[in-house]
Amino acid sequence: MKSNLVKKSFWSSGENATLRGVGSKVFWAYPTIVVQDTSDMIALYMPAGVLGKDTDHKPTPKELLSHAQINITDYQWNRTDVLFLIVPGDSFSTYIMWETGTKNLACWYINLQEPIRRTKIGFDTMDHMLDVVISPDMTKWKWKDADEFTEAQKVGF
Repeated sequence: MKSNLVKKSFWSSGENATLRGVGSKVFWAYPTIVVQDTSDMIALYMPAGVLGKDTDHKPTPKELLSHAQINITDYQWNRTDVLFLIVPGDSFSTYIMWETGTKNLACWYINLQEPIRRTKIGFDTMDHMLDVVISPDMTKWKWKDADEFTEAQKVGF
């Protein structure tokens, strides 16, 4: 059986590539549209309304260690339209998020994560729980999920 971790050459603009959250298993997967894929920058677009796979609830850090209570189900992303900006090798990515179907910027979102990995179907990474949410005008910011990050440290992450 061939592995999904087979390296693929760069994707062309307009192609579809799957972006997945993969740890000891696949936790989520969504189709994206490749905007750019170079050695310096990966830009992927995900409009609201796409159908993907996600957990049926937000797993606790303890659940992430055991997986027994984590179920993957069909999920329709409707929160925002998202442009993912990812520098290969970096342990974070920047999401530009717009209110669904508008040109109104909702926020800048810095996702702390494992460096992106290329696969034959797209790109894999894994979230590191703690994120930064920045206001559209960049005047305010806040940590997101700091309580989960603290809990993750307590259970051994």
